[in-house]
Amino acid sequence: MSSPTYSPTRGPRPFGPTNSIGKKVMDLPLTAAALPDTRDKGGVLQLPQIGKLLAHHAWLIGTCAVIGGGGAFVLAQSLPKTYVASSAITVEGERFVIPELQGALRGENAPDPMPWVRTEVQALTSRAQVQTVITRLGLDRDPEFNEALQPRGTAQAIKHNVESWLPFSVASAGLSQASINEAVLDKVTKALAVFQDNRSLVISTSFTAQSPQRAADVVNTLIATYIEGRAARRIDANRGANDVMLQRIQQAKTDVEGIEKQMLELRTNSQLVGLRAGSVGQQQLEELASAAARASVERAQLEANWDRANTLSKQGMSDALAGVLGSPTISRLREQESVASRRVAELSSRYGADYPPMRAANADLNATRNQIGGEVQRIVASMGAQLRVAREQEADIKRQLADARQGAVQTENAQAKLAELQQEATTRRNLYQTLLSRGQQTVAQPSGTETPDVRILSAAVAPGSPSGPNVKMITGAGGLSGLLIGCLLAFTRRSSVDVFESGPDLMRATGLPVLASFPRSFTQSGTTSGRRALVAQVITAPTGPAAEAMRKLRAKLRFIGRNKAPRCVVFSDAVEARGNPAASIAAAFARVAAADGERVLLIEGNLGAPTIASLLSTDMNGLSDVLEGRMDWRDAIEADFDSPLDLLLVSGKIANSHRLLSSVGFQNLLVEAKQDYDLVVMDAPAANATDTATLVLRTDATVLLVDPRTEQSDVLEAATKLSHGNAAPLAMVMINAA
Repeated sequence: MSSPTYSPTRGPRPFGPTNSIGKKVMDLPLTAAALPDTRDKGGVLQLPQIGKLLAHHAWLIGTCAVIGGGGAFVLAQSLPKTYVASSAITVEGERFVIPELQGALRGENAPDPMPWVRTEVQALTSRAQVQTVITRLGLDRDPEFNEALQPRGTAQAIKHNVESWLPFSVASAGLSQASINEAVLDKVTKALAVFQDNRSLVISTSFTAQSPQRAADVVNTLIATYIEGRAARRIDANRGANDVMLQRIQQAKTDVEGIEKQMLELRTNSQLVGLRAGSVGQQQLEELASAAARASVERAQLEANWDRANTLSKQGMSDALAGVLGSPTISRLREQESVASRRVAELSSRYGADYPPMRAANADLNATRNQIGGEVQRIVASMGAQLRVAREQEADIKRQLADARQGAVQTENAQAKLAELQQEATTRRNLYQTLLSRGQQTVAQPSGTETPDVRILSAAVAPGSPSGPNVKMITGAGGLSGLLIGCLLAFTRRSSVDVFESGPDLMRATGLPVLASFPRSFTQSGTTSGRRALVAQVITAPTGPAAEAMRKLRAKLRFIGRNKAPRCVVFSDAVEARGNPAASIAAAFARVAAADGERVLLIEGNLGAPTIASLLSTDMNGLSDVLEGRMDWRDAIEADFDSPLDLLLVSGKIANSHRLLSSVGFQNLLVEAKQDYDLVVMDAPAANATDTATLVLRTDATVLLVDPRTEQSDVLEAATKLSHGNAAPLAMVMINAA
């Protein structure tokens, strides 16, 4: 029978779990699009990943929280107890003994007191105020506030000894008294707290000390010193107010005299003469306004009559003109004209034009009419003259009225100014009388330390219980800090959130079957002794856990092919691992299969870093001669010393491994080996190696070993690369931490 030829697509169809639409996942070539992308987008953890990360490191977070809380509790118990004494006062602002001086010496009678109160808060904590308290109570001699008087502890002794060896150190020169005083002042200031809520005039003062009586004494002394200072300032202000008062009295008197002088000058210059009905200017203005109105009416009437008479005279309407002019002479002439006209009419009916009486009658009529025309012209001319006179009189009266109005405005302005001066003079006189009547009160020197603007609402008393340290709060803060530190440490190990923790997780993410889960003790983290122990354990304990695990893996491998069990299987690590754990799994798998009666051939597939020969403690190198064509592969096979397993191995690294594995000779070797053996087992480099992809194309099944410490993205990338263009089934084996 002739030897079969190699075909890259030879082998059974894949078999595996089904996807969400009912197709078998392994029935199709696995590509990058078929795998879910669970990689971290942009390096940012999603909420489920954060929860998974925190849950995975719960032991670390809890340990940090317990350590932080316990340490904080021990620290709180070792801290000295402190006591807080408090007092409350109310400040209403600076006042004088004489209440009237508030308005006399200030621009506002009721200013906003909040800025004043905030100023007093600063005054309570001023350096001078605190230094006075330190001096009165001798706080600079108290070791609590003067660190120079405190006993030197171990840490301070070590620090002092180290500083003594340093040039220009503080220890060698010693602390000056000024530095000590400054340190005491700073410590007392830090222990002092003054609070004001910006809504009331109450100022709360508290002091923290290790002695309850000392805390109360400091607060009460501070308040007493503050009140004494305010009383002294009040006395000085009242004494100085006497001089200010005298100056204000003299100034008020001078102001009154000046205003009265201005009033006199204003009356004289403006000639303000008061009448019962008003001023002279107002009466004159009213008379001129009446005369101007009458002149306008008369001028309008004359202008209308003249215009009408002039128009009628030009039109020759003597009848209408006689009614307009109203002249008796024209009326008489009009009667004569009528008589002459009737006579002419009578004569003309009997006689001709040349008749002497007729001529005499016409002459009389014309003479009468000429007299009427002359009289009309005279009257119209007279009316024009009257109109001109009326216009001139009207214009003159209007000029007088305008002048009178201007004078009236000036008079009114003067009167308004006079009224203002009179009102100001009244105010100044009242102020002068008030200052003069109250000014004698500043003559007596005020005495005493009473401060009506400051009241002590509650004096400080020695507290009966300590206020600190707050053991519960410190312990809780320590526990919370430990919790946060634990979370930060968990995030520093965030790579663990991107790994698969179990076989089902791996199967759900990739859609590939997970045939087995081996404990990490099988490979002992990749050490040579651990890997040799695995290949030896399956021989020394043929029914032990390791051998049974290999048998289960072999049994499951038989069913991943659709038609028949795979005859050629390759083992590869998802990522490059120390010592190639895939080699130890492949060797142990082959030994168990051979011990169970199958004819098994174990071939070294990792030519770049061969490992199986060292695991089986042999130095055979026949595979090198086979790949170079110097020997037939059957002649290069050697037997395993501890099992009925045939070996085709190489001891040293072979150059150009990819060329040799891609050669037709190696392809024919695998085809012929599958004809002669029941099972051909190979190991391979990591999944990202080119040689691994070449071997996968030439085998019936691929087993990918996944360590839980491997990131998900690397596992998905390895599965995608090995399944790309490969029809052979791909399965996985989980290496658990147990």
